[in-house]
Amino acid sequence: MKIRRILYATDFSENAEVAWPHALEMGQQLGASVLLLHVIPAPAMVPETFLAAEQWAEIFAAQRREAEAKLRAVAAEAQGVKAEVLVTRGVPFLEIARVAAQRKADLIVMGTHGRTGLVHALMGSVAERVVRIAPCPVLTVRHAAMQVAAA
Repeated sequence: MKIRRILYATDFSENAEVAWPHALEMGQQLGASVLLLHVIPAPAMVPETFLAAEQWAEIFAAQRREAEAKLRAVAAEAQGVKAEVLVTRGVPFLEIARVAAQRKADLIVMGTHGRTGLVHALMGSVAERVVRIAPCPVLTVRHAAMQVAAA
């Protein structure tokens, strides 16, 4: 399997940040390009959040500008690797899989929170859902603080 395109998905959390060095190193070693992706979650529509369409557009535009600036700062670290940034809006796990398919990614690299028990049952895991529906292999990287000691 030849890896030419790596999609690095981030929500800018510490857990996502630990996956970046892996995506970058793989891109460097394999001569692959890296697409840095951030998905802005679609807003929950509850009565207290009803805003005019123009207000939502302004909020999304501000979120997009901020996310693009953060991604460009991360991409600036990509010495010797062709890096591109992309910000989309939607359901994160669906968008990650959609972009991977659309951009013909050969590998997705992303962090995982490592939630377990009730929190996992209630919140689920974006990484777990991506693994289930991704059109290509997914490398998930767990934060060192979340590592489980071997028995």
